[in-house]
Amino acid sequence: MEGFAGFERDDTLLKVPLAFFSEVMPAVEHPGEFKVTLYMFWRVQNQEKRHYVWERELKSDPRLVDGLALHGDPLKVLDHSLELATARGTLLSVTVHEGSERFYMINGPNGRDTVARMEAGTWQPHDLPDDRLTLRSQRRTIYTIYEQNIGPLTPMVAEQLRDLEGEYAYEWIEDAIRIAVHNNVRKLVYIIRVLERRAQEGKSAGTSDINQYLKDDNIEY
Repeated sequence: MEGFAGFERDDTLLKVPLAFFSEVMPAVEHPGEFKVTLYMFWRVQNQEKRHYVWERELKSDPRLVDGLALHGDPLKVLDHSLELATARGTLLSVTVHEGSERFYMINGPNGRDTVARMEAGTWQPHDLPDDRLTLRSQRRTIYTIYEQNIGPLTPMVAEQLRDLEGEYAYEWIEDAIRIAVHNNVRKLVYIIRVLERRAQEGKSAGTSDINQYLKDDNIEY
């Protein structure tokens, strides 16, 4: 099992109704249903002006599918999980026309209102999604990495890191901090010198290039 580094202070929070924990979660037995339901809460809160999700979007999100693959054929698990969540009443499932693709919503005020408007003929969903949202790993900010590995984040340090972000790739700065920790030179000026030298030598952003800087006494600071 791959370890988890822990939540960060600046991680984006997800709003989940208390009823999910008091009524839904204790009754859920299938892990796929649990994952899909939480995914839907995340999804509808991070989309642009759209609280429904097309079935094709669920099937095309690699991190959701990969997570469901732990329990069998991922697409079959997804179908079964959606059926369970819909049968439980956590999700609402809607088909625009007979034989057409389904879309899903949280069974909350917005979802129920949408169903009512569809039945009244006053609303139809967009046929194609107008945004391409997928579940991604949340990267720690450079400020968090610095504070956890180098030292306090003073206003002056924060300003210098902001300047570095404008000049160098995220991966380069992360690598430079890693080098500073490995070489036990926990100083911002050292990190800057590593970045400058790497830029001068035309190295790529791949982590394979950082090995030459480990225990390198030629980096002046």
